[in-house]
Amino acid sequence: MTDTDLTQWLPDNDPQRVLLHNEVHARLSQRIQLPALIIYVVVINEGVTREQECEHLRRLPGQQMLMLEQLQNNFLFLKLQGYTLRWERHTEFTRYSLVQHLPDAALLGATDPQLLSYIPLPSSWLAEIPGHTFAAVKVAMMHGNLQQSDELLTQASKWFGGNAVVAEL
Repeated sequence: MTDTDLTQWLPDNDPQRVLLHNEVHARLSQRIQLPALIIYVVVINEGVTREQECEHLRRLPGQQMLMLEQLQNNFLFLKLQGYTLRWERHTEFTRYSLVQHLPDAALLGATDPQLLSYIPLPSSWLAEIPGHTFAAVKVAMMHGNLQQSDELLTQASKWFGGNAVVAEL
């Protein structure tokens, strides 16, 4: 018996071991080039079928031929025109992550940019995701010189429409 054959040292596998392992999945993190806009939506998928989710994903440009079989591993990564979309189904929830370039008009120094207006998704696509929203996060990531923290905070305040900014640099 070698050390590499760990299964001989363990109790029998639970019948759901493979299913649960695949749900926990150790997938690579997505590489994000800055500046970026990220929209992260998590919905409770109780009563929502994989077929319904597949039909919704087919509404994305160029995805009309998406096959249900492509969703069987509970993960789909789509490279679309100007953005990427990641779909992950878990037992209780489904996660959608959109990553796109942050337009120049929305960089630090802009005044209260309306970030959602830059999303290239079809109209009402986000609102019609099957399920009930559990979490929704909008993140803008950009470069900044932390050695010039006062300037960054001034730009961030303008970016947030003049509201106070609390940051630890």
